[in-house]
Amino acid sequence: MRITILCAALLFFSATLLAEEDQNFEAAKKLAKQKQYDAALVLLDKVLETEPNHLEAIFTKADIYEKSGQTPLAIQEYSRCLETAGDDKAAKALAEKCKSALDRLDKAREIVQKYVKLLEYEARKSKDDYTQGKLKEAIAGMEKPFAGIAGEQVVDEKELRESLKKRATEFFSAVLNKKWDKALPYVDPSIVGFLGKDKVLEFLTTLGNALAAINREEDLDFSTIFLGEDKKTALIIARFRVKGEWHNGAKDPSYWVYINKKWYLASNEK
Repeated sequence: MRITILCAALLFFSATLLAEEDQNFEAAKKLAKQKQYDAALVLLDKVLETEPNHLEAIFTKADIYEKSGQTPLAIQEYSRCLETAGDDKAAKALAEKCKSALDRLDKAREIVQKYVKLLEYEARKSKDDYTQGKLKEAIAGMEKPFAGIAGEQVVDEKELRESLKKRATEFFSAVLNKKWDKALPYVDPSIVGFLGKDKVLEFLTTLGNALAAINREEDLDFSTIFLGEDKKTALIIARFRVKGEWHNGAKDPSYWVYINKKWYLASNEK
């Protein structure tokens, strides 16, 4: 299966005048303004891989987390930004923004905590099960954004494999049925953000044409999965059936990345 065309295109378009981290950062800011937060975060992480102290990238991550309601992560990144800030004028200005954001989130948490206590009192006082249930739902919803700084979660490997197999099946099913818009959301958001929707749709069309000999979803098998050590990357060696005979796709594996609890088809050049 020819997935490597995405990789080739990504390499071609990366050869521009700006440094790669600058390209990624500018693209991330644009995606964030469009509220495409998942794609923006992917690009920001790439920036920070090569430049861990990129102050604006850290601040932008924090801002995205705050706007998307992921308060603990926002606090974590604002704090990181504050610790990283240097003594130059631009860094000091950004540090002040971080302080204001942290104060704002801290006050919001205090208000929520006070209101939660009031709701808890009302829930204990109420004898109506329905009212109690609704109050508990409200409390849970209010406390969720302040549930604590999220660390690395222990993810069941079997669940990861099953979710990847499901995503791969759904993606290739859409490709086989030439439903390009339906296949698009399964592609790494950073590739879509970097290349643009039209270009990726063009590649998906090419992929669909290359797989034309495969008639049905049942003619694909994704049982051979290799997870990366970080459990955030994976490689699938698919088998496909043409005219009743199974073939091994070891020469053309597909590469996947795990972003915000979802698997996405990716380039093998990470």
